Amino acid sequence: MSLQLLYLLQLLLLTLASPSSSSSSSSVAPFFKAKAGCDAKCGNISIPYPFGIIKPNGDECSIDGVGSGYRITCNTSFQPPKLFIDRGNVEIREISETEIRIKNTLATLCYNKLGNITLDLGLASIDVSPTPFTLSNTKNMFYGIGCKTYASLDGPDLQNYSSVCSSSCQSRESVVSGSCFGNGCCQSTIPKGLKRFRVSLLARQPENISDISSFNPCSYAFIGEQDLYTFNASDILDGNVFSSRGKDVPIVLDWAIGNKNCEEAQKNLTNFACQANTYCTNSNNNLGYRCTCNDGYLGNPYLSPGCQGM
Repeated sequence: MSLQLLYLLQLLLLTLASPSSSSSSSSVAPFFKAKAGCDAKCGNISIPYPFGIIKPNGDECSIDGVGSGYRITCNTSFQPPKLFIDRGNVEIREISETEIRIKNTLATLCYNKLGNITLDLGLASIDVSPTPFTLSNTKNMFYGIGCKTYASLDGPDLQNYSSVCSSSCQSRESVVSGSCFGNGCCQSTIPKGLKRFRVSLLARQPENISDISSFNPCSYAFIGEQDLYTFNASDILDGNVFSSRGKDVPIVLDWAIGNKNCEEAQKNLTNFACQANTYCTNSNNNLGYRCTCNDGYLGNPYLSPGCQGM
């Protein structure tokens, strides 16, 4: 069977096996595979090289080992097993050819009808600064959810970057699904190059708080993939149930090799990641580079001997 026919067959099988409502717009190509002798999956998540699971015997399955961000952990104590960046607590939900989707974290404040705080998780953060990954500024959005809600986003790695948004609503009837421009939901873009962030909520002022606590007991702040979140009135009208729904909205990270652009990286061909029959492109935020098979070639552009002709 020719390589071209094999590719078309695998592409057809991949399409038939994929659910119609995919969690993302991109997926790992059929030939974008793991390193030989290394685990290709953790649970139901595919692991393409340059990523690789840490092996007990010390063999390296990722592109450059410890501290690179590409060395990942499969925790089999969960059912199904869960994947994490290195040995940290940032959970990976999906790896594609250019992006990683990770589990979300929400800041949450809930109140009783008297305005007293009953749940105080008003601060949440994620840090991927030891890795070459950055939050996608084109796929993610910062959200504040709730009435009389004041949400803040801080990015200490970008010269103490900060952003705020606020939302309010006067009655249950005034909360309208679909809109996120200050009436129960507010949103703000995030900057390019963000590697660590903190989202927080300012506690509601006690004055006249009882008029909203009866129908909106909680406020939330989070970063999430904007194509996978649309504000619904039930997000603030159904008590604390949004906590679980919000965590299902992933955060998108852009990944690239190292922190040099193509021109700089190719000066040291010994460490240059792009293999034969590939070309190099700079990442969107100019931090690192990516490798892609030339037209008419297939394979994993990071794995020797490189991409092969169709």
